[in-house]
Amino acid sequence: MNMYEIIEALQEDVEVPEIVQTKAEEALEQIRKTCAGGKKKSPVGGKGNVMSRRGRKRLIVSIAAAVLAIGGTCVAATYRGFSRSTEKQMNISEKQKSEFESQAMEKVDKVEAQETEQERVQEMENDTLVTFPEVSATDKGVTVTLQDCIVDNYNARLSFRVEGYQMPEAPEGMASCQPELKFGIMVDGEQNPGDISGSFYSGWYGGAFEKLLEDETIQNYQFPDGSMEYNIHISCIDKGYYMNKPIRVAFSGFEYYTEKAGEPHMDLEGNWALEWTLRGSDEVYEADVEHGAIGDTGATLTHVELSPISAKVLVHFPKQEYEEETDDGGIHTTWKEPPRLCGVKLSDGTVSYDSWLGGGGSLCYVETDICEILNYSGQIVDVSQVEYLLFQKDYPEDGNVTDDNFYFVKVR
Repeated sequence: MNMYEIIEALQEDVEVPEIVQTKAEEALEQIRKTCAGGKKKSPVGGKGNVMSRRGRKRLIVSIAAAVLAIGGTCVAATYRGFSRSTEKQMNISEKQKSEFESQAMEKVDKVEAQETEQERVQEMENDTLVTFPEVSATDKGVTVTLQDCIVDNYNARLSFRVEGYQMPEAPEGMASCQPELKFGIMVDGEQNPGDISGSFYSGWYGGAFEKLLEDETIQNYQFPDGSMEYNIHISCIDKGYYMNKPIRVAFSGFEYYTEKAGEPHMDLEGNWALEWTLRGSDEVYEADVEHGAIGDTGATLTHVELSPISAKVLVHFPKQEYEEETDDGGIHTTWKEPPRLCGVKLSDGTVSYDSWLGGGGSLCYVETDICEILNYSGQIVDVSQVEYLLFQKDYPEDGNVTDDNFYFVKVR
């Protein structure tokens, strides 16, 4: 990278390390004193306005670039927006990417424009489904950065970028070791609330209805620059539980597996603790369903509660218990499940067969014949446009699904 490329990169919106920011601000202050010539200082930015956070960052970075150009040294981490894994696994379109990243930056400016802390907090609590908190922690030469955060009424998806960690060499006969992170989560003082899962992005992600696609930029869990991405999903049956709550995610070590059923090997222990406040969208479409028969299955959809990355529904389905044999030869009593909730049809005619296949979910009987299904989404759904919910009827042998493979139930 030549000097012009470095300066161009530095002039983008970036998060500047503290030492660089301090030196740049000192230089900026010296420039002010020199240029003021004893006159009354006016706010930087011109026209009597206090410069916004984005404007200050750009000015500071421009000074840092000048320092670099005359022989100084600085390192800046570029503001990245959505992580690669979020884009792929949540099927983020270029339009959505642009809209959500713009909304997030506008939110920062609106918050900083408020005059009091109470007004700033109120502005922060307004609907923002996707945020980019830009918090990080470094230990043992490894930096973990929260890149994006998606929160709605029941679910939160957190994507972290890991830099500086070198994967161990795989044993002979294996393509790679399977890496894992040890971590704990505390939300509003409660340890590990709700259902929690986490995994490194392997480069595989969901395509059209359960078909896996490969992101060829990923090899052995690592990007070409050696970085990795780790995603955590948390969900809670209590509506709005995660909204506007302080959260602490503490990573304590890198482990790896060399066989599926084996014990993990600890590779690197450390302390990477990240703290921020969860922000999200409480947007919801909730309604009782009058004619909710799911085909001829005997199941009836009675109530829906749809959020951008969550679907919570009630289905009347008489409980049918049966016994099945387990892998170890024992007997397990379970019950037949209603058709699986899969996708949506929007008011403009757009059909998505697998809106709620990407993440999984939970099912439980809240009454003898009423089961509650909570799914989290494999993509962001515009709930204001949902007209039908899709339940799976069957799966074609050739894997090419059509409308005929689903039951369409009108909910609006």
